[in-house]
Amino acid sequence: MAAGTDAALTAEAAAKAYCLRPATNTLLLAKALDLAQLGVKLRQGTPWLPWYQMSLGLAQYRNGQYADAEQTLALADQTAGKYQDIPATARLFRAMSLFQLGRADEARQIFNQAEAQMPPFPQDPGKPVIQGKTVSHDVMIGWLAYKEAKSLLDGQDPKP
Repeated sequence: MAAGTDAALTAEAAAKAYCLRPATNTLLLAKALDLAQLGVKLRQGTPWLPWYQMSLGLAQYRNGQYADAEQTLALADQTAGKYQDIPATARLFRAMSLFQLGRADEARQIFNQAEAQMPPFPQDPGKPVIQGKTVSHDVMIGWLAYKEAKSLLDGQDPKP
């Protein structure tokens, strides 16, 4: 639906939405990567760039570009500034990238950093509420990333 867009937000949102969960459609993964790259290009020099870098890192990770993803996600984390929802998600995908690169100890260290700063999971997973307030979609994205990263780091050996 985002094909041919020249709107940074549309490109970023489509890329992020497709890359939230593992996918196997290489054509759509490549399109998501193209859209994420476009979003970053269009947001250079703006305060929103870290959001776009994070989405690019997700797309790079899903496309198996683990070294690029690790670098992009580290940059998003470092430049997040006031955007409190970026670091945890960026670190979780960065940890998965490091793990895929065979750097399991470093991956676990980054994972632990992210875990320490995440908001707690809700009592009822069907009601994403913390302290009486519904959480943002960005917090829910972080929770999805946490579950995936934990599963990867706990259940599989790193790829060579």
